[in-house]
Amino acid sequence: DEKTLQQRAEVRFIRAFNYWYLLDMFKVAPFSTTESSELPQFVERPALYEWLGGELKELIEILPDERLSIYRVDKYAAWLLLARTYINAEIYTGKPAWEDAKNAADKAMSGPYQLHKTNITSAEGIKYSAYQQLFMGDNHKNGAQQEIMLLAYQDGVYCQSWGGSRFLVNMVR
Repeated sequence: DEKTLQQRAEVRFIRAFNYWYLLDMFKVAPFSTTESSELPQFVERPALYEWLGGELKELIEILPDERLSIYRVDKYAAWLLLARTYINAEIYTGKPAWEDAKNAADKAMSGPYQLHKTNITSAEGIKYSAYQQLFMGDNHKNGAQQEIMLLAYQDGVYCQSWGGSRFLVNMVR
């Protein structure tokens, strides 16, 4: 049914997102899209780039126009990942894809997301910029959620993981 197809598309997006990390960080990566007892085959960047572009284009057709909850992805997240893939196409394949990157970025920015611009002052008189609010524990409800395309819930009390640290480490590389 449609709900199952959308859920599978969201899982495929997460898989594509992780393959994008491999594509971006390594020249050769293990690759498999099927459940198998055999070890995955290693592929070079051009092959992984081609697969990722095709996978994301297919997901754009399946993912919903608007996210079903703040913690789920929609087609604009796929457009954004596709744009990030195209930006480095010359590194991955030897051929630039600037026009494709621009078109995908335009599609990503045409969605419901917008920059969070509201600064706040806490009850204690501490001023927080809109940017600082993106990294606060209440970023799912403080207004910053309008900017975040893929929110990883992590409040330190009910939900804990290494995901937040992994993001920060990958962000500064």
